[in-house]
Amino acid sequence: MNKEITIGEKFLTEFVKRISELSKKDFPASSPISPISNEFSEYNISPPIVEPEIQTISPPIHNQSYPISAPPLPVKEISQKFIAPKQSTPPNIPIVRPKQGYIDLGKLNMLINDPWIQSIECSGPDKKVTVKKGAKILMTSISLPETEIKTILESFSRATRIPIAEGTIKAMHNNLMITGVISEFVGSRFIIQKVTPPTWPARSKGH
Repeated sequence: MNKEITIGEKFLTEFVKRISELSKKDFPASSPISPISNEFSEYNISPPIVEPEIQTISPPIHNQSYPISAPPLPVKEISQKFIAPKQSTPPNIPIVRPKQGYIDLGKLNMLINDPWIQSIECSGPDKKVTVKKGAKILMTSISLPETEIKTILESFSRATRIPIAEGTIKAMHNNLMITGVISEFVGSRFIIQKVTPPTWPARSKGH
């Protein structure tokens, strides 16, 4: 019996020894796989699994803009005829001959010949001439440039032999009395008044 136990113990010892030698060959000291430490094997706990850190690498962002060439948009050609603005032309003023013995005033002759007109006023170059007809002041379509205003004033000066002193004149010819001024700053102007001669009562034969 003792011999059987002794043989069995020897067999068991050799078996264990053989297994340990084989285990050393399978796991050499330089192997990266190390046997499980006794710290976890005593309590039958598996060691924690450490996951490797994953680093995300984002591509570099360059603050650089690149021109984008787009095809040109079609442009419709619009053909438009140029229309010149209409210019207002002054109305044709008929030139009437002056009455016998009166000064020729050009465009104003027709106003002088009208017996209902009492006065004619020109307030400046290229401004509408106004007339007093009865109790009303009416605007005509007649306008006089600077040269025509001076011509009218000089015509009265020659006919009455009254000089234009310091740019002003006041003269009377027939029944027309003119008051005017020649000025480049405020503009030349004049007013012509029709003066009605007083009517004297008829004398009796005894006087």
